[in-house]
Amino acid sequence: MLQKKIQFLFILFVTFISCQKKEIIQNKSNETLQGHTFLRVTQNKSGNNLFKPCDAEIETYKFYKDSIYHNMGQESDMITKIQISNNNQKISYKGFNTNTNDYESISIEKIEPFYLKINNELFIDELYKSKIKLIKENNCDDDEITKSIDYSINGRWKINCGEGIASMTVQNKNASLIVLANQIYIEMTETKRYDFEKGIAYKLKEIPEDLGTYGIKLDWKEYINDKPIAYVKVIDENTINFYWYGFYNNKTNKREMTECQFNQDSNNKDLILKKCNE
Repeated sequence: MLQKKIQFLFILFVTFISCQKKEIIQNKSNETLQGHTFLRVTQNKSGNNLFKPCDAEIETYKFYKDSIYHNMGQESDMITKIQISNNNQKISYKGFNTNTNDYESISIEKIEPFYLKINNELFIDELYKSKIKLIKENNCDDDEITKSIDYSINGRWKINCGEGIASMTVQNKNASLIVLANQIYIEMTETKRYDFEKGIAYKLKEIPEDLGTYGIKLDWKEYINDKPIAYVKVIDENTINFYWYGFYNNKTNKREMTECQFNQDSNNKDLILKKCNE
């Protein structure tokens, strides 16, 4: 009887130590990032560098004990109520985004000694930014859209040509987008190009006329501003990455409609669109 009691206490002790060790590992992984700011790295044929656009900051993540500040250059998010899980060199954060009013996950992979991959994008610790070259965008005194290399995306774009409802049609600097089928169809206009990654930012051009019973209830007057609502990165002449930010409400200073029809047509987080001959 005494022997069984000793065995039980021993197992309980080992379990306690194991849990404590796991908690220490997780906390230690988080503590190594606390107070650090990481800057997005641009990768090209010349190697790694930091690219500073004219009218935006370099994208950054700053880590606090229970929150993450994400500066996207022109917009920023604060992710709070952090939950952390750790698996060797990989850390997964889950928290509440105070701007989108939704939960968000952030995946981090440590790349020694001073790089991180955050959601599969390369970032460098600000303390070591002098190790790579800083490149500033040219013609920053020009208020007009920066003249860029030729990467026209004119045409109709879908996740799968012949399938799905969502589509975007581009003609020069303007684009039409189905935000929500039978409810919201909008016109966008190009506001900025980022040549370093063949990127194009779009803002809402005007209050849409083609609205359903749900769409007509939205506060469209507050959505007319210079905040980008969508972003495109050109992969090749027939393929683009599409990012939907949602409408920016001037009154509340928050994003609304942060998912569009493309999100409903696709099971993937990354939206890759194909050019369709339709």
